[in-house]
Amino acid sequence: MLTGASGLLRPVFDFSGRVWFVDRAPSGARVQVMGPDEDPVEVDVPGVSGEDVTLFLVSRDSSRLVAVVRGPAQDRLVVSRIEHSPAGGLPRFTRARAIARRGDAARRVTDIGWRSR
Repeated sequence: MLTGASGLLRPVFDFSGRVWFVDRAPSGARVQVMGPDEDPVEVDVPGVSGEDVTLFLVSRDSSRLVAVVRGPAQDRLVVSRIEHSPAGGLPRFTRARAIARRGDAARRVTDIGWRSR
């Protein structure tokens, strides 16, 4: 059961039935994941955890996490790779990196989504 959340963003489901949560806590974003029949576990996503996150998505195959990080003048769109171990356990994350150069990004991002080719 998810407890202590103060500003949950819309949860995201991946292909394996995991549910991903981002809580916009006063101290910054808290990222949690919950597998089927499991309790939520907080995970550290460098470059996302602790930031002012306004939107996030996890790819359906659970290989990437994309987030919008609010900045003083404009938002940053960042991506982190998610690494899952075949043996199970908590996923690991690469440091989130900006996927648009500073001048290319909109001042405020209002929505994000996935597109397949």
